[in-house]
Amino acid sequence: MRFGKNVVEFAHQDIPMVGNLSNGYVIGLTQDGFGVCHKMFDADVSEDEINAVDNALLYHLEQGGFFKEESADNLPKTAYFHVTQNCNLDCVGCYSFNEKRNASVDAPYEMIVRALDQLSSCGVKRLIISGGEPFLREDLPTILERAKKLCRFEQIDVLTNGTLVRPDILEQIAPFVDRVSVSIDGCSENSIAYVRKDQRFTELLAAIEMIKEASIRAHLLPTLHAKNYSDIEEYFDLAEQMGVTISFSLLSVPADDLDAQSFVPTEQDLKLISHIVDKTSADGKTAFEGLPLAAKLAVKSYCGAGKGIVSVSHDGQVYPCHMLHLISFLWDHSMMRILTKFSLVMLMKNLLISAPKR
Repeated sequence: MRFGKNVVEFAHQDIPMVGNLSNGYVIGLTQDGFGVCHKMFDADVSEDEINAVDNALLYHLEQGGFFKEESADNLPKTAYFHVTQNCNLDCVGCYSFNEKRNASVDAPYEMIVRALDQLSSCGVKRLIISGGEPFLREDLPTILERAKKLCRFEQIDVLTNGTLVRPDILEQIAPFVDRVSVSIDGCSENSIAYVRKDQRFTELLAAIEMIKEASIRAHLLPTLHAKNYSDIEEYFDLAEQMGVTISFSLLSVPADDLDAQSFVPTEQDLKLISHIVDKTSADGKTAFEGLPLAAKLAVKSYCGAGKGIVSVSHDGQVYPCHMLHLISFLWDHSMMRILTKFSLVMLMKNLLISAPKR
């Protein structure tokens, strides 16, 4: 038995390990286990030799696909799609903010349709509708219906600040959306609203209940930063009380944004965040999903930007990630190199800003 090309060996806190880059599977090893695994990079090793080290080792190697040769798939499966740049809030560190906020005209529905069709044809399976604030678009239900029924995206999420959610709109979008994620800034009425500046906790809880009453899966999405990471356990408790799932974003801002620098977690803050997450997971708290936090060790060769995910801005520009809406990361600049399939690049460059072909 020999390892596939996606397998790597490394050490974590002096523990030797092997990992499968294609799926993140990690196995911690004894010195004897490391010895037999090291051989499998260059030579065939018998099952008997592996089992002589530990009967569980072969099982986990097979479960983790360590012997499979998996072809690389460079087509993104997830796309953030920003249907508007307008928003009714002014949050610190908003990843999609630029000088066009509340000054630009939304792309017409016809252009939205063309973009959705092209994303679907590129192989995108999960669509995340974002903004600005998506609920500012009156045609949001029509957009979602098109995305689900005709473009057939397997999963559609809507990200919202929660302040414009209404029962009548939720009833219209319910058949076409799999989840509505509500960003939240504080885990109680007494929490300081560092990001939003005004605490609207009661209003947001009411919005989450409306989402649940519409039979849509509701999800909490707090943003962690240097001033609130000690509240992680309270956020977990809130999610459990409300019967919803939760994941966290990390606040990231440009280096020249001096007003927001105090919010950026230090390396020590990140270590403390990691310890808190480990503890809450061990305590059996509500499971959470997605980057940048994970309750289990995984191995990766990239973060996913431009390979597993792309982001389309409100004006049709394509970026490798929703956190990288910067001109230096436009597809016709240096980041075009990330995708190896030129045909996808050409398709994506035609989103929204291209004229329809006759």
